Amino acid sequence: AGPRALGDACARRRGLVALHARDARVAVDPEAVREALVRVLDNACRYAPHGAPIRVASRGEPADPHEGAAAVERVVVTVADRGPGLARAHAQRAFDPFWRGPGAARIPGHGLGLSIARELVDAQRGWIELRSAPGIGTEVDLWLPAA
Repeated sequence: AGPRALGDACARRRGLVALHARDARVAVDPEAVREALVRVLDNACRYAPHGAPIRVASRGEPADPHEGAAAVERVVVTVADRGPGLARAHAQRAFDPFWRGPGAARIPGHGLGLSIARELVDAQRGWIELRSAPGIGTEVDLWLPAA
C-alpha cells in the first residue's frame, strides 16, 4: 500500500484529533502538501503506541507578533504523537534519507518518509521542523506560506 493508504488506515485505527485554524489559507500545491502530511502522519502512526492519539493542528503565524492574526504570513500544521521520541542527536538526523532511529528495525519502513516530506514542503517555499524528547513523543511542524 502507498503512503496515502497507510495514512488513511492509521487515522481509522487511532484517536486522531484535528484542530484547525479559522480562515488560515495557504498558497501551495495541495497535492504536494497532502503527500507531505500523509508521510508525517504515517511516521507518527508507525512509532506511536497502538491506540495512542495523534494530534493534528494548524495555526496562523503573523509576520509581526504585534500585528495579530490580520497579518498572517505563515500557516503552521503540527502533527504530534506520544511515541518513544528521539534524543536530540537522533532528532537532528530524522530528515536524512534512509536514516532510521534506534529501535526502528522492528518497524516497517526505509527511512524515506520524513526526507520526502521535507523535499515536498521545501518546494512550496515552506520548511519543516521536528521537536522530540525521549519518553514524551515527537512534534513535526510544517511551515507553509499563507495565501
